[in-house]
Amino acid sequence: MKKSVKYLLTPRIQRLDMFIGFLIAINFTVIIFDWVESDFLMILLRLMIPVTFSYLVISFPLFVFGDFLESFKNPRF
Repeated sequence: MKKSVKYLLTPRIQRLDMFIGFLIAINFTVIIFDWVESDFLMILLRLMIPVTFSYLVISFPLFVFGDFLESFKNPRF
């Protein structure tokens, strides 16, 4: 758990990850305040949240695995 928090707080977060997190925040805000009048757009927004969240969930273990593989190149890691 401690290592997971360390990875989340490092400045190595990609710009794309920050953008995806921003999209999730915007989607939550739009859905909570019901700013969208069209039902079709609301359905699209509600479908977008699990997709963007799953991207972040999948990319985090890949990031950790990439660091693990990189540690074999550099023994001082």
